[in-house]
Amino acid sequence: MLRQVRLIFLLVITLIVIGLAQSSNWNNTINLNISVNSADRIDLYTDADGNHVIVQKSNQLVYYLFSATGNQIRSTVIDNFTEDPRLSQIAGWNGNVYISYKKGGNILTKKSSNAGSTWNDLQPITLPNSTSNGIDLWTDGSGLHIAYSAYDPNNSEYNTYYQRHPHEPNTLWQDFKQVTDLSGDAGGFPSVTTSASRVHVAFTDGEYQDPVGNHDLAKTRDRYNGSWQSSQQIFNDAARAMVIATSSKLHGFYYDFVPGIGFFYYDLYYINRDLGGASWSSPQLLQSYDVDPGVSPVDMAVTADDRLHIVSTDKQYRVWQNGWSSVFNFTSDTYADNQQIAANSNDVYVIWIDDYNSTLKLRQRDFPPLAPTNLTVSTSANNHPLLSWDANNEADLDEYKIYKKKGNGSWNYLTA
Repeated sequence: MLRQVRLIFLLVITLIVIGLAQSSNWNNTINLNISVNSADRIDLYTDADGNHVIVQKSNQLVYYLFSATGNQIRSTVIDNFTEDPRLSQIAGWNGNVYISYKKGGNILTKKSSNAGSTWNDLQPITLPNSTSNGIDLWTDGSGLHIAYSAYDPNNSEYNTYYQRHPHEPNTLWQDFKQVTDLSGDAGGFPSVTTSASRVHVAFTDGEYQDPVGNHDLAKTRDRYNGSWQSSQQIFNDAARAMVIATSSKLHGFYYDFVPGIGFFYYDLYYINRDLGGASWSSPQLLQSYDVDPGVSPVDMAVTADDRLHIVSTDKQYRVWQNGWSSVFNFTSDTYADNQQIAANSNDVYVIWIDDYNSTLKLRQRDFPPLAPTNLTVSTSANNHPLLSWDANNEADLDEYKIYKKKGNGSWNYLTA
């Protein structure tokens, strides 16, 4: 009995060590060979099946699935239509992938549960007005969260709305809310994220469809345990604001409008607060002067180790973990537009439009994979150790290798 317990223990430790034996460096840039230009819009979601990418062109929305190494697995035309601005996003959770996009007076959502092989339509969302300046998606265990805006011509302003769709089949949109229904609140360019028992939605006032030129009041509002709270100011003169949550903080980003004589520009600032807090930290300047809240706004992702990763204008990448890292330029391309980032376990993937060469590119920062989760050890019918664990959701992990060792003997490979 002692030998069996000792053998099982060594197997567990070996699984963890083998799982960690991987480089955490940036891998080489991959040309995905998709023809694009700076007017196109792209988005990225990554899971065990690979990199799910959407490209919205002037008259078509296309879905692609690429492996972690950039091999194209499949592509599907989601819809043929023309919209300006081009509003579309992709998100996913636990094998479910969602694509939401504005088409005319509706927001349409497609769902796939087989890595994009087939798609089903969710219930359309009818907009109060066909003019919108933003859609944002977030997913967690409770479903797909969407925040979207619609123009109110009577008051010459945008309003932001929120809904949630459970992951389970044969369900409908739930929890509808006009987030901007408090006196003095209005705005679009929505951003949505969630934390424990909370939904966080940011919105920015103004009449613009394009954030470039906009400068007005940016706020955030929380839904806590099913009840919407009072709104909080983020900044009073912003082009737009975005939020994302880690385990203990709500992180905010906003573009500060800076006027000049015959011109204007934007500075990108960062703030944070406790998830249920009422006051923000002092603003921290991340980028100054040549930042673009329209074509290349900051994009954010949180890895399993609770680190916040961002990419922004001028090919900049940073990591936050109780403070910001130095800047790393994720590409040497002359022009990199519409950069997007996705987290997959502790790895991050970045895509962008190489406008000079009119192509779409991908790069991975490859961290060690996670150890197996929910690992259990039992005895098989033949009195051998039987190991079970949850399927790993990392796009670049092929297998775990299992070794055994008896006493002071050498390690012997068993299986993978």
